[in-house]
Amino acid sequence: MLSNEDWAVILRSRVFRDDRIINHHIYSSLWSSIKTEVSVIKSNSCWKVGTGQLINLWYDSWCGDPLAQSLNINQNDVIGLPQRVSELIFNQQWFIPPDLDLLYPNLKNMVNTVTLPVEPVLDQLCWNESSSGDVPPSKSLLVWRLMHDKIPTDDKLMERGCSLPSMNWSPQCKVTTKAAIINLLNAIWMARNNARFNSKITHWKSSVAWILSNTALAGNYSSGVSSASVREFVILKSFNVSSHPPKPLILKEVIWQPPIPQWVKCNTDGASNTSTSSCGGIFRNHNADFLCAFAENTGLKSAFKAELCGVMRAIEIAAGKNWRNLWLETDSTLVVMAFKSSALMPWDLGNRWLNCIRITNNMNFVVTHVYRERNQCADRLANIGLTIDNFTI
Repeated sequence: MLSNEDWAVILRSRVFRDDRIINHHIYSSLWSSIKTEVSVIKSNSCWKVGTGQLINLWYDSWCGDPLAQSLNINQNDVIGLPQRVSELIFNQQWFIPPDLDLLYPNLKNMVNTVTLPVEPVLDQLCWNESSSGDVPPSKSLLVWRLMHDKIPTDDKLMERGCSLPSMNWSPQCKVTTKAAIINLLNAIWMARNNARFNSKITHWKSSVAWILSNTALAGNYSSGVSSASVREFVILKSFNVSSHPPKPLILKEVIWQPPIPQWVKCNTDGASNTSTSSCGGIFRNHNADFLCAFAENTGLKSAFKAELCGVMRAIEIAAGKNWRNLWLETDSTLVVMAFKSSALMPWDLGNRWLNCIRITNNMNFVVTHVYRERNQCADRLANIGLTIDNFTI
């Protein structure tokens, strides 16, 4: 509906009036299939603000619920007021006109919860439950299968004769069973071709021996490890496969190390419970002297987002204190990977993340992974963040 393709442009011209969907009937086979799901789409999507030119200020969801609903505004009350979010943006900063601020005092606080990008970008309508903002085809297919009761659950697989659904097999046992199935199908196919095209009948014992030898070869040369399960041991020995026990644990000393001279190191961490999440961090110099620390309740119900908020807050604090050499340590490998691939970034944190990346481009910046045992101070601060309401430094 929001694309620039011809069908979308024509459909918008027919069904939208002043950014709102018509209520009367029109003759359109396409619209008749879409209109029944419009309310579902609107209730499960939100705008990611860029320039704000595509977003209706009062009736679109862009800072939580629509402002008309949050502020209890009637349709006639918005006549003569700004209609686009772009009318509240000046030089990529929020600017609330004085008369509008006087009418709705809470508007400024609601608007300031949305982070604007430093550089203007296009507005984007995003799906709430998707980290990227889009609904990938794989998820669409999953929903379709769920609606038609086609999900291969344990019960469904057992109804179809599969007696071993969802077994938690070790990597080596998985390779062995896959090899057995593949070689079984291959043996049947070769025996069929020999009988049909070469007039040769393959004895079943010969096929079984061929399957066993190839399966044993795949299982023995697999790099996967086995488990201590008796069930798996019996399966592997049935195919004459030797078990590959896991490597023994290696004890490693973990000690926090200060940064090099003239650098500042910040350790960050996130924490979450059933209702909210938080982040915390601590800054120290090359002498291990304490510089500052912070804790913050993010209000987000995601541990990964809390970790991201922690590193973004650390970058913003370092920029505010003019620390130009920053070494960031976190015990989240996903956060370290997010600095290398923006595809991991949830869409609702995208603007703030891009702003922080711009900051790091103008400083000497390093981000590394650290074991949790070496991140205890940040972990304690993140847990403190769960008990507070406001950002504390």
